[in-house]
Amino acid sequence: MYFLAGVPTALEHGYNVVLFHAPGQRGVLHRDPTQVFRPDSEMPIGAVIEDVADRQWAEADRTALYGLSFGGYHVLRAAARLDRVAAVIASAPLPDLFETLLDTAAERAPGPLGPWLRDPLDRLSPQAWSRIVAPARRANWAIDNMIDGYMMWTSGAQSPGEAITGLRRFRLGALETEITVPVLSLWSEGEGEAVRRRAEALQRTAPAPTTLTHLVAADGADGHCGVGNVVHTAGLVYDWLDRTLSHQANEPAPALTPSP
Repeated sequence: MYFLAGVPTALEHGYNVVLFHAPGQRGVLHRDPTQVFRPDSEMPIGAVIEDVADRQWAEADRTALYGLSFGGYHVLRAAARLDRVAAVIASAPLPDLFETLLDTAAERAPGPLGPWLRDPLDRLSPQAWSRIVAPARRANWAIDNMIDGYMMWTSGAQSPGEAITGLRRFRLGALETEITVPVLSLWSEGEGEAVRRRAEALQRTAPAPTTLTHLVAADGADGHCGVGNVVHTAGLVYDWLDRTLSHQANEPAPALTPSP
């Protein structure tokens, strides 16, 4: 995460950076397997912010959150609920994980099947989802490992279907209208149209000023969260944060730092 979040670039911009494992992440799960992902992200994130605020080097009124992948949901939820957040970066912005999953599945279905599949998938039981993914798990070790290690273990689910339908709990809903701090949403070409539509919907719904940035193949940043070109992505993130925090403090905004 140190490199994926572009921490070296953040340090070059003069930021203090706190990296931590919240419930559902590996560092926490290895110590306590019961500490799985939880929808109320503001609780663990809020505890970290409170701890950081007491540090001598901290500027509590200039605290920003940066979430990658699933973290895009968590930081948006925290920004809606917490007072001590000055700005938030979500890559990718995921205000509704289950709906994004359904939209992506429909989008990638062959031919005209996509629109037809969308509603039936929404009604599937956990048992049905488990049966659907079973052939892929048997045929592809990487898929099996992703379901077991990235979905079931981190959520505490007893089956793939339980993990998939459990994503319904991770939905901002009306909380989108409570995000009042500036938001940077990063969407990459490789993440698909479903993620783009969610990002654009958030931009329309949230009352806060929201900047939607498209990461493209021409910059080598079209992979999930733009990690194919971390230097480029980090440059966009921390240049935006410089401008945003400087504007809030009525300071002159620093010049843009071009990415190499």
